[in-house]
Amino acid sequence: MYPQGDCSGTCPQCDEELRNLQSQLDKKGVKDVDLHVEISCLTDNPGEKDALQGDVGGLEGMPSLPYAMPENHDRILYKQCRIAGTAFHNLEDIWDELYEGTKLALVRQKGNKHDKRAIAVALASDYDGDPDEFDFDFILGYVPRSENEQLAAMMDMGRGEAFECELSRIEGHDPRKGSLFMDIYIVKNKAVADAERLFWVYELGDEEYGQFVDELFGKGFAYFRWGGYPVWERVLPKRKSKVVVVNRGREDARLHLMRVMATTIERAGCFVENPDELFLIDDCSPFILTQVSGPLVVQLPELGFLDAFDTRKDNPFGPLPEAVSGKLLGLFRNMQEG
Repeated sequence: MYPQGDCSGTCPQCDEELRNLQSQLDKKGVKDVDLHVEISCLTDNPGEKDALQGDVGGLEGMPSLPYAMPENHDRILYKQCRIAGTAFHNLEDIWDELYEGTKLALVRQKGNKHDKRAIAVALASDYDGDPDEFDFDFILGYVPRSENEQLAAMMDMGRGEAFECELSRIEGHDPRKGSLFMDIYIVKNKAVADAERLFWVYELGDEEYGQFVDELFGKGFAYFRWGGYPVWERVLPKRKSKVVVVNRGREDARLHLMRVMATTIERAGCFVENPDELFLIDDCSPFILTQVSGPLVVQLPELGFLDAFDTRKDNPFGPLPEAVSGKLLGLFRNMQEG
């Protein structure tokens, strides 16, 4: 039975249709078909499986994505589901042109009178990224109501670009009786990917370095204030960025590989003893860093590849090119292997 009238496929009646279909499959002994499969982990590696239970770092103040991104993945499968309501969107002209792997787009439709969390599914080639200008007459269907709550919340908070989807299965030759299924992926944000791969360098003089070491080994973290006027011209590390703190001597240098843990007053307030010190009028932001590796002592000639960069500044220099970041990483790896 198909809903009638102006239902676009995401109302309670459509959900009931899916439940009835699943019930019929169960009665026929078909147990290996699930219309709403949620993939919680795609790896047999215990370490990666645990990592997937965390969150994906991203924009400050935004909600966490449901799974963390393994370092060697550009995307992970988040959900597989049927596209609801395909029978009501005049797909006769394009049905035979669809194929497994067709790129799709998720389009938030806040004005849907049947479901306030409605997310339409369209061909990626038909959507320019602006839901306010999109013509919802040109869609394939909807993310089922039972599957859209978390997705809608993320899209409403500006995280829609973290998801991409594609057609995974086509059943039948008649659009009114056939079904379309899709895979929804969480993709790694480019800014997050760069933060994990590209290094920054921050050089300290002897006095500043002494204070840094005392704080690092006394509190377990280091607190810096970076920025300055004009704010809009400053390029600074983001949360999860890797910063190499360097102190040069006459013949050698000491290096600490650090990771940025907090870049806002709210997050940094969890680390400092007196949160009032975070509220300074200096056009700077607080940065909390913890040590990943170090201290590493190298001879100055080994840092010759940094001479082409002006790293002696009030703010960290970076992000460094991938090749240069790789050389710094190699120094720390050699220390661990040694």
